[in-house]
Amino acid sequence: MTDYAEEQTMEVEALESIYMDDFAKVQDSPLSMKVKLVPDQNGGINHVALSLVFTMPAKYPDALPLVRASRMWISNSRRV
Repeated sequence: MTDYAEEQTMEVEALESIYMDDFAKVQDSPLSMKVKLVPDQNGGINHVALSLVFTMPAKYPDALPLVRASRMWISNSRRV
């Protein structure tokens, strides 16, 4: 028997440790998490950034998560 809640908790903890400040838990039920992906931030303007939101069904990891991607806009003052 699979303990989905325990596996989901371990998944959240793993993602928090990997993405740190770029990770946020959006809600508990259904479990939803957001990860910001930004290319190398050392020197220069980034023209590509992405935000992924994962919504986990109750039977995750046996059931597939819903994944939504959205771009993170660059402010007008930073556009090239």
